[in-house]
Amino acid sequence: MGEPVILTISAEGGFVTYELGEVKTQRLPEIKALLSRLAPTAKQTFVKVGGDIPFQEALDVISTCKLCGHSSVAWFPNDNGQ
Repeated sequence: MGEPVILTISAEGGFVTYELGEVKTQRLPEIKALLSRLAPTAKQTFVKVGGDIPFQEALDVISTCKLCGHSSVAWFPNDNGQ
């Protein structure tokens, strides 16, 4: 198994922004495609959720990770703005 996948969700300018590796986007389908490619080698997936992100949005992203084949997904609050 490879390195853990770390996905950060934050709000920037009133929009939800996703950051995964070198990719930073406001398009969840783009992140979904990346998650699907990373699933076979992912050791674990961590979702860092900004305090300004609605719970339902965080839940949707965690579900997306699972649907993309990530079997071990954990989330935690990202209160430090990173």
